Formats: sequence, C-alpha cells, structure tokens
Amino acid sequence: MINPLIFRAYDIRGIADPSLANPPLETPADLTEESVYLIARGAGTYLVNNYQVKTMAVGADNRLTSPALKAAYIKGLSECGITVTDIGISVSPMVYWSVCAMDFDAATNITASHNPKEYNGLKIVTKNAHSICGDELQEVVKLIQAHEANPENSPLIKVETPGKIFQQDITAQYLEDLASKVKVSRKLKVVVDAGNGAASKVAPELLRKIGCEVIELFCEYDGNFPNHEANPEEEKNMQDLIAAVKEHHADLG
Repeated sequence: MINPLIFRAYDIRGIADPSLANPPLETPADLTEESVYLIARGAGTYLVNNYQVKTMAVGADNRLTSPALKAAYIKGLSECGITVTDIGISVSPMVYWSVCAMDFDAATNITASHNPKEYNGLKIVTKNAHSICGDELQEVVKLIQAHEANPENSPLIKVETPGKIFQQDITAQYLEDLASKVKVSRKLKVVVDAGNGAASKVAPELLRKIGCEVIELFCEYDGNFPNHEANPEEEKNMQDLIAAVKEHHADLG
C-alpha cells in the first residue's frame, strides 16, 4: 500500500533508498519504481480528468534513484494516454518554465530538493506553473487508494494505445530566455557551489551568459554528494563557498 504521508503540502517526498542514508535506515522505501508508477497513474488520471492534460514534460535531478523513478513515472503517464517529453537532468525552475514558455499542458520534476541523498520526490505543475499540491494531492491519493482497494474496478485511467514518449533537451532555450531578461551593469566575479547537484551545469552557464566571471565549486554531477549535501540552509554546507569568495575576492557566492 502506498504511504499517504509522502503526499505533503507542496509536493510528494519520501525515502527512495534507505541504504543511502548515513547510517543506513532500516525502514522500507516509500518511493519505489512500483509506487512511483502508481503515483503516475493517479496523477495522470487526475490531470486528464481535471485539466484535460495531453502532454507533459518530465525532468529529474541527478540523484542516484532518479533515473529509475523517472522511467517508472513516464511509463505510468504514458499508460494514461499522456504524451511525455523527457527533458533529462533539470532544475525545478526549468520544469516550471516549460509549461509557461513551451507547448506542454503540465510538467513534473523528479527531485527531493535539498533533502539528503536517500530521499526523492515529485513536483507537479500545470499551465502557468499552477502547482498540484495540498488538497489536489490528496485527491490523487484517494484515486490510488481506490485502485489498491479494488483493482478490478479501478478509477485509474489505462488506455489501450499508450501516449508517445520523446526526449528533448530544453536547457539552451531556458538559459537563452533567462539571459534575455537580465542586464548586468558591470562584470561580477561569482563563485558557484552547486554541491554536485542538478544546478551543476546550468548555474555556471547562465552566469557566464550574462557576463559574469565564474569560479566553479563542486559543479560535476554526483548523486553521492561527496563534498556536502546540496542544502544551502545548513551553514556547514556553505563553508567551502565562504572560503572561496574570500580567496578569490569575489563579488558574491
């Protein structure tokens, strides 16, 4: 049975691989390929019924669990009849941008944001970046629970001809649009610490695009997050950045 507690106020988030925790957790995973497939069927049904969704962009961060969970999610959406475009590794703002600037009815990012590496999650939006959260996520839970209680009379959509699946890298379009909206009056020296997370490529590239000098720290994708968690809310994770800003006499980090 799916754990309803992972359906939080603003997104879906839970443990994806207990063995990745330090020390490893003994609790079962909340987000498995099977549960994420069911979430896709539930979310897909809700989106088709309430927002007439026909197309969706799906991205993911670079966590170790993200590729398998993304594949399961895309499969479930496709079986609801939704045409899915896999946009690869993405930061959440790029996913939100895709439903505002491109021809997608909805979008999802597979990500646990700043949580440790054992976590993962899903952020779902529709046109104009309307977030599926709160009461709407609870409606998705009810659909899944009704399916689990009576699979033979399931409310979840499953079409005979699945929706098509495409791949498209939208990063260049995203960065071009952002850069067109920003003017920097003088060249800034900026240190970027991406914590080996999903912003590792886009953050330095965007800053260079708008004319900044960029010094990179931990800007290589690594879902093990070997240097520190990609969580700037914890002061301990900012120490390398603080030191680099001082060392390079940077304007900001």
